Amino acid sequence: ADFLKDPLNGLRGETPYNYWTKFRKVLKQAVKDGIIRKNPSEGIVVRRITGQLKKEVLTADELQLLAKTHCGNQEVKRAFLFACFTGLGMAEIRQLNWGRIANGKIKLFREKNGEQVINDLPPTALKLLGKEKKREEKVFKLPSDVAISKDLKNWVKRAGINKNVSFYCARHTFATQL
Repeated sequence: ADFLKDPLNGLRGETPYNYWTKFRKVLKQAVKDGIIRKNPSEGIVVRRITGQLKKEVLTADELQLLAKTHCGNQEVKRAFLFACFTGLGMAEIRQLNWGRIANGKIKLFREKNGEQVINDLPPTALKLLGKEKKREEKVFKLPSDVAISKDLKNWVKRAGINKNVSFYCARHTFATQL
């Protein structure tokens, strides 16, 4: 448990608590299955550390403001707004090709966990896609992660939004807009 709390391990936010919770479940199951006699995690408490990691979320008004504001890279703007209306992460956005979009639906596998996603695309997301191209062609042609971060930072600042927005913020924004 001490390793999870050590700032040198690189774990932040709720990740240490979540790892500990999953590990305890494994140990409890091992006792049930007779693999071990006693759960060595009994009596050890790892508390959630709140307020350590702030997850930024954009409001509907801020999304509209961003849509109207010039961004230094039109592809970054389009991809970020698309992510805000679909909940896709950066990895899925980078891999998304036209063959994954048909009849107003998107069908893909999440990069993080391999789960299949089949969702209807809302009208705003469909508009952001633009003109359909060849099935194997990528929908978004994005620069490096560093360039995307810089573009987002400048775009958000230009819009007058005082938030530390990363591409991952789009997933949180999507969840709160539901």
